[in-house]
Amino acid sequence: MYELFETASAYIAEGGNPNVGLEAIAYSLSPRFERHSTDAGLGRTWTMHHGTLSLPELENAAGLWGRVPDLLPVKGCKDYQPLIGTLTDWAYPGRMGGSVDDRRSRLMQEVAARAVVDVASAMTGHAGVLTRLAELSAHAGLGAQISVARDFRILFPPERLEGDWQAQERRYDASARRYGTRLATMEPTVVASRLVEAETSAAEAGIRWPRLTPQVCTHLAGLLEEPEELVVALVKPRCTTRPCPPSTSGWCPGGKGRLNRFLGGVRGS
Repeated sequence: MYELFETASAYIAEGGNPNVGLEAIAYSLSPRFERHSTDAGLGRTWTMHHGTLSLPELENAAGLWGRVPDLLPVKGCKDYQPLIGTLTDWAYPGRMGGSVDDRRSRLMQEVAARAVVDVASAMTGHAGVLTRLAELSAHAGLGAQISVARDFRILFPPERLEGDWQAQERRYDASARRYGTRLATMEPTVVASRLVEAETSAAEAGIRWPRLTPQVCTHLAGLLEEPEELVVALVKPRCTTRPCPPSTSGWCPGGKGRLNRFLGGVRGS
């Protein structure tokens, strides 16, 4: 695991694919083990062994977690789910199958509690990752208090599995309307920046629902005298701060796809 961690860190530092590099780092930190084998005869029997690492191996991996914050955030990385998934394995000893003794269980949860705080400190600008870490801490009883930007929590509120789903939908709609009313008082470029930042943060953490962005945009469009200004700002959110790369179509790179995601959500709401 040490060799893989070192190789992946060097790969990222040398400009390698950031998503591949971070996934390799997450794999090097995993408390799991898996081994597959086939019978020596005809090879018709396939056997899989899996479970939690031994205590010495866990202690070695635990030492590597202290180096992770120095690598974060990984420039250009669009997917932090592998790292969150590995951290979740540490927070829930035994979920890989098989029993886990008290010493390993205690070590894993102690490491998870420290790592959640350390990773959150390094990822302050990534609300989606912070949301996933806050939920992990709360559900696993790790005790870490993690703050998430209010705007993000409005657009991507905590999931509540309630019996009265219609009442829950009404609360979501009321929240979206209040937020849309507040955004209507701001400059289109500021609004676009907030919406795009929240959507990007959610995507890199794998957060897809509840998602109130379509409802917010629907309400916002009805309040603006010139909603096309917001459309332009969503298509070209970077043009307000620096020139965009040349484009023969007149669109900013990714702008048309970004607009389709927002408008597609509005039409479907």
